[in-house]
Amino acid sequence: MNKEIIIVDTEDNVIGLTMRGEPLNGKLFRVSALWLMDIKGNILLSKRSVSKKHHPWKWWPAIEWTNERWDTYESNIIRKAYQELWITLTVVKKLQKVIVTGKYPHIHQWFLAIIDWDTELICNHDEVSEIQWLSKKELQHQIQATPDDFLVTLDDVNMLSPE
Repeated sequence: MNKEIIIVDTEDNVIGLTMRGEPLNGKLFRVSALWLMDIKGNILLSKRSVSKKHHPWKWWPAIEWTNERWDTYESNIIRKAYQELWITLTVVKKLQKVIVTGKYPHIHQWFLAIIDWDTELICNHDEVSEIQWLSKKELQHQIQATPDDFLVTLDDVNMLSPE
């Protein structure tokens, strides 16, 4: 079922809605993304499912999702964390908001959540094929070694505080 997504201007003001999957013709939409860290400073990455239309089998942050009608950036990321990894977040720290250019131009709002429990996470395999914990240094090395495997950049990772 297609959902409506939010279209915004370069100042992130809502200017309309469109159906997910419709051509955007350069219009900006909103995306929420979550860096999930454990108390040791390890970062959770998710590998997109092979069934995904855009960027299958690419590694990206724990959660990343296009905002749908009625979503705030924060409500979107909290809802998707539960739907994709079965975790309930109540507090997330807002990080940078950036305009991403390229094939799918959008405004990307980053968040950070730190979990302090040692429970094995289970992913929703319709969305995520696997998950992996890496230190910031390991993640930076992997991105440099195999950048085509990732939808994040070193700039994205560097917004996190030093280890």
